[in-house]
Amino acid sequence: MQNSIPTLLEHGGLTVYPLVICSIITLAVFLERLWIYRGAERGTRLLTTRVVASLEGNDLRGALAACDIVRSPASEVLRQALALRRPAPERVAQVLDACRMQEIQRIRERLWILGTIGSMAPFIGLFGTVVGIIKSFHQMAVTGSGGFTVVAAGISEALIATAAGLVVAVLAIVAYNYLMVRANRIATALRVSCQSIAGALSEREEDLGDS
Repeated sequence: MQNSIPTLLEHGGLTVYPLVICSIITLAVFLERLWIYRGAERGTRLLTTRVVASLEGNDLRGALAACDIVRSPASEVLRQALALRRPAPERVAQVLDACRMQEIQRIRERLWILGTIGSMAPFIGLFGTVVGIIKSFHQMAVTGSGGFTVVAAGISEALIATAAGLVVAVLAIVAYNYLMVRANRIATALRVSCQSIAGALSEREEDLGDS
């Protein structure tokens, strides 16, 4: 038996096919999240710098324009806060926190799929292992002998299922951990951005109140 992927799939039994589906889903989620996360952390910092500079110059329109120009998860969050008309600092903080939590939820969307696959794949492989061993014993019972050639096919199926389950699980867990680190860094940048904007808006309102 050549160790090509189609051959392994052919000899791995039916349990290998759910693992193939899981691997495709893992790749799809990983690439989709990478596309969502691209430049998000840097864009959030850039947007914060531009908005704070505009607010310090009392240029509210410039701050809103920056939210439309710079691609960042913070864009909609800051836009909601900037749209408030001379609010109290507590109100600004409430709006920023609410919008930030919604954005963080969107950032972490679908990551649970990778965690689920990482936990589930070894058990699918284990199920395939059990099925392969059952087939081996059944073949022994049918033939009435216990030679290696009798049980080889079932043992091969069992080992392939085990290996496939472990490979898919490792890939899913690595992808999950990597994306979680990226998501947490974006969430931290978003929190710092909201704090900076809240401070800038508070100073702007104080300046307007003194004038």
